[in-house]
Amino acid sequence: MLEGLDQVPWAKLRHAYGSARDVPDLLRKLPDPDPEVRRQVMHELYGNLFHQGTRYPATPYAIPFLIELCGDPGVPGRGELLEYWGHLIAGDFSVRERPMWGDGTHVYWGREPMQARARDPYVKALHAIYRESLAGYELLQRLLSDPETPVRAGAAWVLACLPTRSVDSIPLLEGCLAKETSEVTRTALAFALGELEGEGPLRRLAETDTAAMVRCMATCQLARFAPGEDLLEPLVRLITDPIEGYEEVPGAGGPSTGDAAFSIRYLPPEVRPAAIPALLAQLNRARKIETMPYVIGLLSAAFSPQEEPVTQLNPLQREVLTRMARVRSLWGIGNNSEELTAYGLPWSRSAVERLLADAD
Repeated sequence: MLEGLDQVPWAKLRHAYGSARDVPDLLRKLPDPDPEVRRQVMHELYGNLFHQGTRYPATPYAIPFLIELCGDPGVPGRGELLEYWGHLIAGDFSVRERPMWGDGTHVYWGREPMQARARDPYVKALHAIYRESLAGYELLQRLLSDPETPVRAGAAWVLACLPTRSVDSIPLLEGCLAKETSEVTRTALAFALGELEGEGPLRRLAETDTAAMVRCMATCQLARFAPGEDLLEPLVRLITDPIEGYEEVPGAGGPSTGDAAFSIRYLPPEVRPAAIPALLAQLNRARKIETMPYVIGLLSAAFSPQEEPVTQLNPLQREVLTRMARVRSLWGIGNNSEELTAYGLPWSRSAVERLLADAD
């Protein structure tokens, strides 16, 4: 296994901390039977080949060896390896975060092409990672039937990161649903179907699946690419009722209530205000970074994006800002500040309190 490792010029390749000469030894330790050794190795590999979501010239060279390891039933922790593989392709990718990836020609943020310099080492790495990953497509098909639940879920997650194969992947994933008994794996399948925009099977999951976590993932994914007012009621229920274990599924952005709250922003503007009572109730229970999805949902429900500062407040907007001002821990969090600014609102608690005092 991994016989080709020494044929790669690792010492000449770069990662987050300089020369990638340490990578082959780390890859060799991935099959270690001791879970603590594997945990430490994965920590180091995330740090050097995927530091804060960045991919490096050395990163694509790890992909063939990850494919080899994932294909060996004797390797422990293959579900974690598949999750790592998906992160290398798409970055920090979930219900709440869009993937950053390259298909060999263009770089994308989600499905939107971005301006990128072809010679940029980061861009070249994204393209190379994707090309190397496509070589593992047949393996991923087989792993969808693997005896281990984390492996089946991980294979669905990696397929979600390969949207150029959606025509092949959607029927493949749909076929797995009929025989899949694991709620975790069906939730991962729902995530993948959402990212590949398999609307038909996703709607059936959202409406009829017996598992709450599957319905949650399917509903959140539908809200993003096929929003409609029919999704309001199920999303409000999902905001209200936490689902145990949901956040452990590849593709979940965090707790189920947060993913549902975040997804409110995608619904038609005229129906979003109906979610405000549920969003406020959860905001009161959240602390610090946990407040982010509820802030996003609330602002999208009460305000419209604008560049000019808000000077007037209607009663609903006043209520939302008043309740937000009472939750001290949401202030000073960078993402919350960015969201407030996008709606023409001040980003500090004291400035919001002044707006509440001065606005008509």
